[in-house]
Order: sequence, then structure tokens, then C-alpha cells
Amino acid sequence: MAVQLEAAAVGDAVALVAMGLDYSLVRLVRSPSGWRVEYVICRNAAEGTPETIAASAEGAEELQLRLSVDSGVARFSYSTDRGQKFHPIGDQATLREGRWMGAKFGLVVTRRGAGRPGGYADVDWVHVDSRQ
Repeated sequence: MAVQLEAAAVGDAVALVAMGLDYSLVRLVRSPSGWRVEYVICRNAAEGTPETIAASAEGAEELQLRLSVDSGVARFSYSTDRGQKFHPIGDQATLREGRWMGAKFGLVVTRRGAGRPGGYADVDWVHVDSRQ
């Protein structure tokens, strides 16, 4: 998935998420010093468990984000050079079912706190590939 974040405020983010009763995600976030890539996990999300930033790295305004799933285990990676080289981020995450259906993936755009609108995410493409 190719994303570009036009962030108007620190904390604006776009993320690729794998979710069920737990969730994990890789996100591009606007930080005070520029751009960060973060790997976030949340166990037992429905119970209100807080998120944990488990890994982070320098980012860029435009990234490619990748979610690879094999036998119920998810791995996230990102590329700052238009997909020439992907860098793994964080540990693998075991997917858990959701309440009404199995684990799923999605795209999330967030803004921290209340503020005036202005940021947006531009998603160039999403590619889903079944390698079975």
C-alpha cells in the first residue's frame, strides 16, 4: 500500500492495521521533528487496554506499508524508496478472531486531540495477494 500523509498537526497518522480481539499496526505519524514509522500493538482492545508503541524508526512523508500474513501470524514492514527495499518493523503478531468474524485488515487515519481539520492521507494503491 502506498501512502502519503499531508499532516497539518503533530500526531496526524495513517496506518495499516490487522485487527481482531487484539490489533497491531504500522503507521506513518507526523512528529515534532518530522516523520516517524511506528509499530503499535494492543492486546485485548475491547477491554480498553492501551496501545503500546513497540518499535519506531525515522520515516518519510511518503511510504509503502506492507502486511504479510502466514498461518495466522502477521508481520509488518515499510519502504521509503517506493518498494525497492522493505524494512521489517516490530515483532510478529499472532492474529486473533474478532467478535463476529475472523481477523481482518484495514486502513486508519487518525488525529490526536481536538483541533481544526486540515490533514489528509493520500492512498495511491492497495494490493491484496493470496499466495496459496
